[in-house]
Amino acid sequence: EETLQDFTVTGFHMDAYFKPDPERPRKEVGREKAIYRDDNNPESFYWQQMIQDIRAAAQSGAQIILVEGLFVLYYEELRSMLDLGIYMQCPVEERMTRRVRRNMGRGQQFEDIVDFYLHSARHSEGLWIEPTIDWADLIVSGKYNDKALEVIWAYCKEKLC
Repeated sequence: EETLQDFTVTGFHMDAYFKPDPERPRKEVGREKAIYRDDNNPESFYWQQMIQDIRAAAQSGAQIILVEGLFVLYYEELRSMLDLGIYMQCPVEERMTRRVRRNMGRGQQFEDIVDFYLHSARHSEGLWIEPTIDWADLIVSGKYNDKALEVIWAYCKEKLC
């Protein structure tokens, strides 16, 4: 049976396209009006550079190009390049748990993480991320899912063979 190793695969992660800290939007958050960098804003990324890099990968012969990130389905120009747009749907509790683990690992305090999530990130998810589900070709659970992988792999093989 074929595997990804049989194809030229290139991956792009949106986090690699964050603008430098001073160029990212800022947001007042919480009761104390603390100012936080807003990484949950589509203006935080050099998305046009990402599109150029994806085009270059396609022109250089990549057969499968994986693009991962919260805003992949947000940008119309990027969406139009996708053969298959996948929305990973995770329960809010799972997203919060992942955020706490990640950010505490970066040295942030639990209270600051929760304050930012409740007063900023949660709002941004509803404003920018959750509406992109309408542009998805496939919606899958954020948990490991063999059936979803089978469907995605079958689609890729059909497109490539």
